[in-house]
Amino acid sequence: MTRANASFEILRDPHRRSVCRYVSRTETPIVTRAELVDYVAERASDAVETDGETDPRVARRRVATQLRHVHLPKLDDFGIVEYDPDRETISVDREALATHLERARGAIADLQDPLSEQ
Repeated sequence: MTRANASFEILRDPHRRSVCRYVSRTETPIVTRAELVDYVAERASDAVETDGETDPRVARRRVATQLRHVHLPKLDDFGIVEYDPDRETISVDREALATHLERARGAIADLQDPLSEQ
């Protein structure tokens, strides 16, 4: 997987984008999974993001499960966070996130540049 593709894979899912947004805006080096679940669930009002669930408690549980088993491990694999599932803590790496965002911006800029040969 190319670096640009990895960056786009990180940003492909709305829940991962919400986690990245939270990571980039928080000033603390470690956050709890519960904090992220609250943040993501509040923003997952779109039925696609909560699998059509309208009960906020059920939708929140689904978000919590998806973060725990899918999104946080994937972000850990890409080096954006360091996820400790036993302690339910996430160490954030703003520099790694910034690097991935710059790669995505660069790929988009290349696509928009009519003189680009790539």
